[in-house]
Amino acid sequence: MLGINPLGFAASTLYNISWQLITRRIQRLVKRSRLGDLCRLDRDPRYKRTSKASTNIQEQAALSLAQYNICKHIYGGGIALAVIIRWWGHACFEILYSGVSITIDPHDGASIGLKKPGARSDYVLMSHEHFDHNAYRVVLKEGGKYLSMAVGENILGPFKVRGIQTFHDKERGRRRGRNVAYVIETPDGFRIFHAGDLGHVLEKDHLRETGEIHLALLPVGGTFTIDHEEALQVFSSLNAKVMVPMHYWVKGVNLPLNTIDKLVERAKKEYKIYWVDGSEIEVSGKPGSVSITSKHSCRDEASGKILERCGIEVGDRAIVILSIG
Repeated sequence: MLGINPLGFAASTLYNISWQLITRRIQRLVKRSRLGDLCRLDRDPRYKRTSKASTNIQEQAALSLAQYNICKHIYGGGIALAVIIRWWGHACFEILYSGVSITIDPHDGASIGLKKPGARSDYVLMSHEHFDHNAYRVVLKEGGKYLSMAVGENILGPFKVRGIQTFHDKERGRRRGRNVAYVIETPDGFRIFHAGDLGHVLEKDHLRETGEIHLALLPVGGTFTIDHEEALQVFSSLNAKVMVPMHYWVKGVNLPLNTIDKLVERAKKEYKIYWVDGSEIEVSGKPGSVSITSKHSCRDEASGKILERCGIEVGDRAIVILSIG
């Protein structure tokens, strides 16, 4: 027979029970706190102050990952931190994840007839070196890092980034050169595709590299890139849940691009279309759907219904059109 120490067994049992009670208490406290709001720490004013005070990008990234792991442990997995997406016009988007910012394809504003982007980013990606996509100095923080036409995989703070070799035209770059499309992935697996100045539909080799995509940022203005018809083909081939159009003509732009109207007219019978009265949305993914919220109102193209505070659950597929001031 095995000898059992009654005192040791009792102490071990008491320890396990006490630890379970303490863990449950912590879970209840966290879930009731602002930390428990999806663990959206980028909304927590205490964390925002910490992020702004910190100039160490790696420290911010480590803190971001630690926060995610805490949330995942407490909630038992399946919890995604919110991703904030801001459109600064043309092909310039800022992606924020738990206080860390990455901007793709920044312009300088004046050269294309728009306001200068207001992003202050830890990281900058550029799809190619044309003037309307490479103004990294406008948005990059001191001590930040930028990458141009970076094919392959890079880790930028909490973001896993894959650059995919494509072309700016339908002639394998002979007219306008190379273009690098980027897949940006957060630690919880939310994956965003930024096409840059993609000039052709994606081929099978490209799609093997992209993998699963939740949200696609696609040019629709034609002239220098794919047009609205080709953008819809790319959206379909990516099998993404949400498409956010970019690189089209808006008031002030001095480039010969198509407006968004052609895309809307072509797509409205096939897809849900939402117009957001602002440049910022929050997105998060869960199995089978993508959630989109915004402090701005949004309008359903089909019904005309306006939601004062936009809240959309995309189970099938949808096009979300942002606006800039």
